[in-house]
Amino acid sequence: VRRFVGVDPAPMSCVSATLHLPLPRHDITAADVAAGRRRNRDICYNPQRYLRAGPRELLERRTELIRQSAALRAGQQWNRSARRAVFGRIRQVNAQILQCEPKRVKELARDVEMLESQWQQNRTALDRAYFFALHPLASLRGLVDRIRAEIEAS
Repeated sequence: VRRFVGVDPAPMSCVSATLHLPLPRHDITAADVAAGRRRNRDICYNPQRYLRAGPRELLERRTELIRQSAALRAGQQWNRSARRAVFGRIRQVNAQILQCEPKRVKELARDVEMLESQWQQNRTALDRAYFFALHPLASLRGLVDRIRAEIEAS
């Protein structure tokens, strides 16, 4: 400015700041949501991990079918129809085990829904792109005061 116009410029600075809206936030992470989704999926394939108690005969049948599946995979991996049939029977037994505690399945599904909802609320609350007039005036004044203090200190 001095060279182009011939006058000394006034002191200036370029400042960037983030001010979040005062919206509710939850103490969860993306990893919490992913873990909830994994549990919700895993209960279909490993119901014994999540149910308090399953019928013993179904659990024993499941264990035997898994042993058969492992044996087919190890010795007859080319026999896809036999492997598929055993897998189908494992899924049927898993479904029967889950029918013993249907509330537990719904409970895990609700947990995932809650985690996803809280995660979305966090994303909304932590968004930086809200119009400044949506912020409370006291928050804006506090931000301006902090910026002024930083400028004066430097």
